[in-house]
Amino acid sequence: LVYYFQPIYSFDRRRVLGYQNTVVPIDSYFKNIDDLKNYALRTEDDKGLFSTIVKNAISKFVQEKDDPNLELFIPISYNEINYVNRSLGHVAGVEKANIVLVLREKDLSNIPEDEGQEAFITAARSFKSKGYSIALEIDDDVLTLSPTIYALFDYFNLSVASHLTKKNAGSQLPSFQGLIEKLLHYQKPIVAMNVPTWDLVELVYKLGVSIICSDAIAIPQENIMPLARKTLTKLKNLKS
Repeated sequence: LVYYFQPIYSFDRRRVLGYQNTVVPIDSYFKNIDDLKNYALRTEDDKGLFSTIVKNAISKFVQEKDDPNLELFIPISYNEINYVNRSLGHVAGVEKANIVLVLREKDLSNIPEDEGQEAFITAARSFKSKGYSIALEIDDDVLTLSPTIYALFDYFNLSVASHLTKKNAGSQLPSFQGLIEKLLHYQKPIVAMNVPTWDLVELVYKLGVSIICSDAIAIPQENIMPLARKTLTKLKNLKS
């Protein structure tokens, strides 16, 4: 497994807010980490895989970060929520990592409305009681969960590549703006993820989203790398 870290930049704070962690299988017939996690679930090795991932990601992040306030955004699946607290509790230095657990809206859309939602609410509150934040990754224009669920989250992560393309941004813009307006109702920070080009970085910022993760700003790397001075200057000029 290779662990990558991509900076998430905050225009309001004029600095990197944190890093998005992604894990990629190498020399493997698994196409991506989701395939590997699904296989581990079938073979009942999902807990072991999750523990390995968070241990390695957190250890590297804590050792290499140069700012105690940096946050680490770690994607988790709904299937993993029952052992998140136990696994993280065994990781040395986890209290220094400022963990943000990232769940997918699509995963939560499939849980039963009554008992399933109550179970998730309980789990989410238990994460917060341990000092972890939670973020919701949103790919669709339509919000499918109950307002109670959305209100639990500390961040909303919008996958811009799923909503806007450089070629069709004009026609896609109204629905994307509508989604942002709906989320602003919850008064939680919105993070623009997977912003493919600098033009879209500028567009998203002008729409009022001031926290952005983009290959145009910095590509994912195996180490916790600061932003280049040239990039920082460009970002600060955009804000001004």
